[in-house]
Amino acid sequence: MNELRSQSVDALQTNLDRSIAHLIFHLSRHLAVTLDRQMAPLNLTGQQGALLLRACATPETTPTQLASSLGTDNAGITRLLDRLEAKALVVRRVSVTDRRAIVIEPTTAGRALIPYLILVVRGVTSRLLNGFAADELPVLQALLRRLLDNVETAEQETGIVERPFVHQTGANLEAEGRES
Repeated sequence: MNELRSQSVDALQTNLDRSIAHLIFHLSRHLAVTLDRQMAPLNLTGQQGALLLRACATPETTPTQLASSLGTDNAGITRLLDRLEAKALVVRRVSVTDRRAIVIEPTTAGRALIPYLILVVRGVTSRLLNGFAADELPVLQALLRRLLDNVETAEQETGIVERPFVHQTGANLEAEGRES
């Protein structure tokens, strides 16, 4: 029985290691760690650098828009903005087109970092795409966009990306007529 269970655990591990979700998770994690390391000399995290790049590229952007583009929530974007304001890299100000709205504006010091941030992102992207043929890149982009669209559609339909995992014991599974 233990040998059978050991084999099924080995098969499960093999399937997990090959799963698309597993690969995407590890790619995302490695990319985040690499960006953090590369931006550390600038005293920024990867997410702070991404926020600064987005704020410079999109004038009059709101915290909500930034949160959406960075894949974080309101609390997360508030913390990021607080840290970047403390470093004097961005300021919050009232929008000139809508006095009810707060927008994020990079400071002169924040704008001065942009050429370095672009170099970091280009270098990391170049290493990430090493070995890909030029004609593979549009295909990769299209596939990644489809995956992202699927996740965003599921999130809009349910309000959450996935249901939280509920641990089921062997007894629960047997009661439902499934094997453990």
